[in-house]
Amino acid sequence: MIPEKLYIPTSSLNFNNLISSESISPVSFYLRRGFGYKRFEKVGPNPLDNRIILFKEFPVFEIQDNELDNYPMVIEIDSRHVPEDVIKENNGIYFAEETIYFNPFSTKFIFMDI
Repeated sequence: MIPEKLYIPTSSLNFNNLISSESISPVSFYLRRGFGYKRFEKVGPNPLDNRIILFKEFPVFEIQDNELDNYPMVIEIDSRHVPEDVIKENNGIYFAEETIYFNPFSTKFIFMDI
């Protein structure tokens, strides 16, 4: 059973990309698609190229970047508004191998200045 709320750790550098597409995809998708941003900033808790990791607990993490204004950001999604076949579970880890579209009424972007 997938929890009602799931959390996706990412970077504040991805904010414009995420808002403009109203979605998040695995990192490898951004290089292949024919529109929008070609770059997506990976973070420690979400380092994979072909999967998005979703946490059932709110992830607290840091980004060490002295060059850019790069801060931890967490996307809270309501899993009830995501098609059932998008989010998968394996040994308590949730992931998606395809694009997750945001529901504007139940998706939150949480910025952290740690």
